[in-house]
Amino acid sequence: MDLETSEALTHLTERIDSLAVSLRAELRGELAELRTDLRGELAEFRAEFRDGLAENRRHAETLVEQSTRRAEELFEESREYTRSLVDESTGQTRILIESLRDVVRPRHARP
Repeated sequence: MDLETSEALTHLTERIDSLAVSLRAELRGELAELRTDLRGELAEFRAEFRDGLAENRRHAETLVEQSTRRAEELFEESREYTRSLVDESTGQTRILIESLRDVVRPRHARP
């Protein structure tokens, strides 16, 4: 290989090395920018996720409160209905007892 070709190869190698260094630096900068962008987007995603969880929690609490109130209403309605059944049954029992007394007394009263 002659001197001119050798110098051209050396110069070309230096240019390639310089280009590689430049590309690496540019890639590092791009990667750093991408990391920064990703961190920002992740932070936004986390905030949205937390907000969504908080909204779901509030909704669940509202549903639990409504369900609890409805369960209490149903319990109270059942209690009132049971009381009315007991009162009605008690009244019916008294009527039956009085009827039985009327039937039993005349038989015992006979000589």
